[in-house]
Amino acid sequence: MDAGTGSGGGGRGPEDRAAGERPRRSRYTTRVFVVLLFASLYLLTRRWRAKERASAADAALTPSEIAGAVSFVASLLYLLPVLRDF
Repeated sequence: MDAGTGSGGGGRGPEDRAAGERPRRSRYTTRVFVVLLFASLYLLTRRWRAKERASAADAALTPSEIAGAVSFVASLLYLLPVLRDF
């Protein structure tokens, strides 16, 4: 095995990457997280708008609102490096 080939698998393993180069994200995973981001944002805005119209307590969160907020934050954290490249 040649010293410059790395793991020998033909791919670019962690030892083959430059110091500042990040691994590429799968475009399918990115699409899933984009859909999740907008779906959770849609859910949260509809639920909170309905709460305002019904004059319900804003501080009381339902389990679906908690799940929507968690998925929104998780997808936003995943997509921040992707958005930075644009």
